[in-house]
Amino acid sequence: MKRNPNQFSNSKIATYQQCPFKYKLQYLTDTESSFDTIEAFMGQRVHDSLEKLYLDLQMAKLLSLDQLLSFYNEIWNKHWNENIHIVKKEYTKDDYRYKGEECLKNFYNRYAPFNQDKTIALEKIFNFKINEKYTILGFIDRLAKTEDGAFVIHDYKTSNTLPTQEQIDSDRQLPLYRLGVKALWPDVKEIRLVYHYLTFDIELTPSCSITIEDEEKMKDELIESIKQIESTEEYNPVASNLCNWCEYQPDCPKRKHIFKVESIPSEIYHDDDGVKLVDRYVEVWTKEQEIKKAQEEIKNRLFEYAKKENVEAMKGSNYKIYVKAKVEKTFPNRDDPGRKELEDLLKKSGIWEEVSYFSPYSLKQRLTSGGLNQDLANKITPYQIEKENNWVSQPYKLKFS
Repeated sequence: MKRNPNQFSNSKIATYQQCPFKYKLQYLTDTESSFDTIEAFMGQRVHDSLEKLYLDLQMAKLLSLDQLLSFYNEIWNKHWNENIHIVKKEYTKDDYRYKGEECLKNFYNRYAPFNQDKTIALEKIFNFKINEKYTILGFIDRLAKTEDGAFVIHDYKTSNTLPTQEQIDSDRQLPLYRLGVKALWPDVKEIRLVYHYLTFDIELTPSCSITIEDEEKMKDELIESIKQIESTEEYNPVASNLCNWCEYQPDCPKRKHIFKVESIPSEIYHDDDGVKLVDRYVEVWTKEQEIKKAQEEIKNRLFEYAKKENVEAMKGSNYKIYVKAKVEKTFPNRDDPGRKELEDLLKKSGIWEEVSYFSPYSLKQRLTSGGLNQDLANKITPYQIEKENNWVSQPYKLKFS
């Protein structure tokens, strides 16, 4: 099916914000993913089972919990395939299957006999315009109506992470779905949003009502996000904690080798050329760090000797070196204590725009060269701090006649 370039969804925008490279593969080049994660597989089977539960309820048929779990396991086995990827190797597919069962048990025991509201639609697809150009597409897990006439958007989550109330309040997904419902049923007076975190048997809702101003702000933010996507020229990969679960790892320059070798049997793992190169690099890098550490220790001893003996040149068996070991006054760097006070003083003096790009060394040069008026010079002088300015030259080969 041909994609509409002006149609976006919450997940499409979120994918770009997570990783532009994944966005390119998924939405621009229609690259087929190499696998599904077991978390996504389990979540889909739970969604399918809850859809079955409410479809039967629409026909006045109430499934028992055993019947619901039987359906879940039936579709689990039907759809299971070898392309389901398990990231956390300490868990098996049955561990995830049991987790899905627990999600369904939690939901069933909490809401049975499911008469809190009346289902209007399941897996409802909607789209609406946010301006003359862009359309938003969405999928509502379950849309229902309460006895007092309010519509309720239900969304099921099987995640192992429970968001904070602050995160729920700032989440864009269901408020966006709310706009879709308003477009379909403009006369509805109230639309409630409910996130069902099934793993925890917890129901979360936004803590404050959504105003017209909030909706307009959200539309503006969506339009800006879409324009940013459209202006992108290079869709570069972005590494994050989510990379382990990305279904495009075999195509990603940041992940393809890691993903490849993770599936190599241990007895031939070290035969891979990439593994060999990394191991060799780490070996050399480790030695380099050890040498640098030893070099710093020797330098410190040279500085101590130079200060003690008041020398600036030293001779060895075949080489000589030059050493400077002294304490100089300078101004604080950005991460040093006292930096903020100094910046405030310079801003009040009226010359901040002139010196804000100066390094501590340049500011010191300005002070010592008389480039500041005496009043300001007197004020900033107390902010000078003492720092060791130690230096060792490269070795110079001694010339013997």
